[in-house]
Amino acid sequence: MHRALLTCLALVACSTAPEPETFSDEVVFESEHFRLHAHAGDTNACSSSTSDLEAHFSALRDLLGFAWPSGQRIEYRLYSSQSDFEQHAPCSGVLHTDACARDNRVYTTRPVHEHELIHAYLAGVGHPPSYMVEGIADLLSCDYPPWTAPRAEEARTRLSTIDWQSLAQWAPASDRNGDDYQLSAELVRTLLDRFGVQAVLAYYANAPATSNASAVNADFESAFKSGMADLLQQALAENRPDGACLHPYQCAQGPLADSASEALPESCGLTTRYRTLLLAETGFTSVSISAEKQRLPQAFIRSCDGQASPRNDDGQYGRSAVVAALLPSGRYFVGLPGAPVAFNLSRKDTPSAWLANDCASALAAPYAFGSQALNVDVPMDGSTYYIALSTSSADVFVDTDRALPLALCRSCDDDPATCQSVPVAPEALSVNLQGSYVLKLQTSDAPGDFRWLRIRPQ
Repeated sequence: MHRALLTCLALVACSTAPEPETFSDEVVFESEHFRLHAHAGDTNACSSSTSDLEAHFSALRDLLGFAWPSGQRIEYRLYSSQSDFEQHAPCSGVLHTDACARDNRVYTTRPVHEHELIHAYLAGVGHPPSYMVEGIADLLSCDYPPWTAPRAEEARTRLSTIDWQSLAQWAPASDRNGDDYQLSAELVRTLLDRFGVQAVLAYYANAPATSNASAVNADFESAFKSGMADLLQQALAENRPDGACLHPYQCAQGPLADSASEALPESCGLTTRYRTLLLAETGFTSVSISAEKQRLPQAFIRSCDGQASPRNDDGQYGRSAVVAALLPSGRYFVGLPGAPVAFNLSRKDTPSAWLANDCASALAAPYAFGSQALNVDVPMDGSTYYIALSTSSADVFVDTDRALPLALCRSCDDDPATCQSVPVAPEALSVNLQGSYVLKLQTSDAPGDFRWLRIRPQ
């Protein structure tokens, strides 16, 4: 992932321009740890906005254990647009950015800017080298895909060309591209996995903010008993099933109710809301999310435990109104649109689930088409999966970057040679279905990977 808009470092003045004390039409919303400043009439800010900020604060403090002075608040200045930010924010003149932080002050266009909030939380902990400041903030707010994802190998190749001296010499407030942020996040994730939160926070508190490579490496080696070069190599060699990023804020949200409908409240500018999901069963569970009479272009399911999660090739997870996946047991978070929406969650762990691993079970519970499209993710575990459906007209799309062998059969008894194959060539992206079919998905054995297909009624 590349950053279109880079963020300023938390520990330095982003500009020498005087900082305005208030907006001319300012309204302020206050809570225990936040004072939110916004323009009057800005629909991205309301009295519930500080609840979202407090939820993020609690989740990050639970994970990192940072101290917070009694009575201190984060001054969160919310600009109404990128243009407003560029004209008035104190950091807009130095880097092409949409946010920055100084000590306990955050300047942004986003109602919850996770990256900059983490800077503000840790400003009182210490002033370490820039790679650590940015790496830990990115790690806890990012969404980099695992190395097994489409085109991720290209990113790993690029990152492998960045040497430790380049990261160590990262000067405060200097302009860096997204690869430096990702490599720093990968390195910090490896440090957290190997040495734990307390050791990393101790380094954060004690390492000085220098861009002298030799000094940075000496402090690093003193804290972690290995040089930066060695641990960078180890970070790039990791094959984490769901990528390097951690999701403490998302995974601290309230649970979804099984097989029930829930109406999400107004989100005050947030484009995505989160809920958690616990799958305690062994094996794989078929999980689906659907909206009532609405599209869910942003719906997705991700792991809180670092297990493989379904992804599609553009980094956005749900492309349609129903999102379904076969998931192993564990904890997950579900992302849903920020606008008020009523949705249903259903999960099936019986052999009669419409996404089944034997043909007879699929026929016993065919997928019932309405007007909604279906986005399905299956784990690459070497199994064969089946979906039975009947439709007057529907198009089937498959993961064209990484072929998922898919046969369209009329019955379970069909000779595989007579079944129609779905092409995966870019010039033939879909096949139209009319009538009753059994879709047969044959996966290869690639642990930690998923493939997707989409079925869209006409």
